[in-house]
Amino acid sequence: MSASSVRVAGMILGVNGPLAPTAVGAVLSAETLLRNAPPPAGNIGQAASVSAFERAPVTIENLGRLLLGAANRDDRTLTEVDAEAALRALPRDGVTPPLVVVLADSVTGRAADPAALRRLSRATGVSLVRGVFPDPASWGPARRDETLPDSAGIVGAIPPSDAHLVAVAATAAALTGLPLALAPATGFSELAAALSTARAAGLTGERILVTGVRPLLAAAGTGVADARLDELIELLVSSGAWLCVDDLGRIPTVRTVVSDHDLALAIRHMVERGLGDRITLSVGLRNKHRLTAFGGNGLEFVADQYLPYLGMCGVTDAARRGLAGENASRFLVCSDGGTA
Repeated sequence: MSASSVRVAGMILGVNGPLAPTAVGAVLSAETLLRNAPPPAGNIGQAASVSAFERAPVTIENLGRLLLGAANRDDRTLTEVDAEAALRALPRDGVTPPLVVVLADSVTGRAADPAALRRLSRATGVSLVRGVFPDPASWGPARRDETLPDSAGIVGAIPPSDAHLVAVAATAAALTGLPLALAPATGFSELAAALSTARAAGLTGERILVTGVRPLLAAAGTGVADARLDELIELLVSSGAWLCVDDLGRIPTVRTVVSDHDLALAIRHMVERGLGDRITLSVGLRNKHRLTAFGGNGLEFVADQYLPYLGMCGVTDAARRGLAGENASRFLVCSDGGTA
């Protein structure tokens, strides 16, 4: 079955079928949810204690080391059991179910198993959108007639450093009518180049979601650099791209450079500059220690804590409704390229 036979313009493609934008509630727009850790590399070149920690199970006792970035295979593993518990913790309004976008791994290109996502959606009542990578061999300049998997609802997250893959992904997104998500960029020049490559491939910025904002805004010391925030705003305005403020809910440590509070003030500034209808939010959960069961803030952080905090920081109720889900629901709809 071709992708275009199931994608309908104006609808969001969830793993269990099309969804009207008005039929979903709160949205997290850039999660991982399911993840398999890579195989261990062995003990060569590192202390035995480091290797032992890599193989240890995640517990509250080793949370401190995990927060500081110590490598651990269990921490990089998210199973269906973990995902189901995380999804069940999401707040419900009793009318519209929450929606979570599960992006493909930007390093391996591996997308979450669609069957597992369907089971999770049915078990929890949470609508799920699956991100995929296109096959570069099927979407080259001489061949653009291949389809994406029927389970795909978004393309990405695509590494902006890979110009060829960005072009391939943008072509696939434009022809199927799906939006595209970019993985975090190392800097503004890399991000601008990726947006330009996507545009040359036929995808407008209005169909692109930029993730990984925190390092782009980091000051030389701590906090957000005003000049970097202005540069980001200028790039978003000129390209028309959307922004996902993700990686929210991390417990601060001595290594924290840009805090959630810093991002809240940056969001307020962007809203005041007229970008409030093009910003989405997400936890960006990739590690087990960030689950509520293991001491973290979980997927529920945005709804339970961050949106109210944005209100305390001066973000208006109307803007917060957009940030909570209305913006993402508009972004995720299929465009005419995916009309049946």
